Amino acid sequence: MSSTKLIEKKRPVIGSIIEICIDDKYYTYAQKLGNDAGSLVFFDYYDTSRIEDSRIFNTLKKLFIITIYDSAFKRSNWKVFNKIEIREEFKILPLKFIYDKFVDQYKIYNPNTGEIRKSNREEIIGLEKSAVWPGNCIEDRIRDHYEGKVCIWVKSMYGEIFENYQELYG
Repeated sequence: MSSTKLIEKKRPVIGSIIEICIDDKYYTYAQKLGNDAGSLVFFDYYDTSRIEDSRIFNTLKKLFIITIYDSAFKRSNWKVFNKIEIREEFKILPLKFIYDKFVDQYKIYNPNTGEIRKSNREEIIGLEKSAVWPGNCIEDRIRDHYEGKVCIWVKSMYGEIFENYQELYG
C-alpha cells in the first residue's frame, strides 16, 4: 500500500500532489505539472474523506487543467503531501485560447511551445481561457461545480463569448 504523508509548508515541485481542503470540510486534489510553471491538473474528487492511498491518483478523472498563481500554495488549506509520476495523458498540456473582446479576435495558445496563432470562435470551444487563477477562485470553481452552481469566475471568463458557457465549461 502506498500511503500519503502530509508535508506542511513545503513548496510543490513537478509531480507534487496538493491536498486542498475547501470550507474546512471537503478534500480535493491537484498535481503540479511539468511543462508550465503554474499548471495543475485538478482531479475529479470532492469528499469529506482524505485520500490515504496515493495509487488512487492513477485512476481519478481530470476535472480541469489550469494555471495558478504561486501564492495559492501559501494558503493554509493547500498542502503538499506526496510526489508521484505524472500520468502520460497530462505530460502535454492542452491548448488554451485568448480572446480580445475589443477587436473580437480569437487566438490559440500552446503552453508547451509558447506558440500563439489566430483562431475562430468554433475552434476554442472546450478549451480553457489562457489565464492565471488565484487560489480562492479555484476553490470557488470547484465548490460551485460540485454544488451545480454557476461559478462567477467562470461566468466572467466565458460568459462574454458563449451564452451556454455552463454546458461548455461547468
